[in-house]
Amino acid sequence: MKRTIIITLVLIMLLNISGCTYLKDKLTSSDKYTEEELQENLDKQQEVLMNLKEDNDIEDISMLISTSHDKLNNSIGWNRKPKDYNQFKRLGVKLEDAAQSIADRELKNDLIIASKLLKKGEIKKDREMIIYAHRILHDLDSFLFSDKPKDNFKSTEKLTGKNKYSSLVE
Repeated sequence: MKRTIIITLVLIMLLNISGCTYLKDKLTSSDKYTEEELQENLDKQQEVLMNLKEDNDIEDISMLISTSHDKLNNSIGWNRKPKDYNQFKRLGVKLEDAAQSIADRELKNDLIIASKLLKKGEIKKDREMIIYAHRILHDLDSFLFSDKPKDNFKSTEKLTGKNKYSSLVE
């Protein structure tokens, strides 16, 4: 379990070093964290990780979020056009299934919304919906794997109290 988490962290660091700097251009300076926000996010992170540890889901859920984020980066990140929209439906099903076992209501809601966005994007061949799901997973990925939250899209209920894209799937 420790080995898997360490490997995941190394992969995330490599992604951040190798090409995720484009996000800094996409985010405004108002998206930077204050010291108070950093502490609040760290407290939330500890709460989520403790809940996942109690459920024995930490490895499965963290790996699913990380690998899903990575898959979306590879298929739609950096202005790429998706070659196969069916992959997004499959990913959406995995996220929805995983969400059912999560006790943390906000994290569960975020994964369900990401799942619905992926499925809607697949049905309508709508790249924008896939991008919104990516933003949710990006925020959760950096939130769960970092002791300092990185720049994010402020799109998740877990981080901000309201999921930015929930109205698109209601």
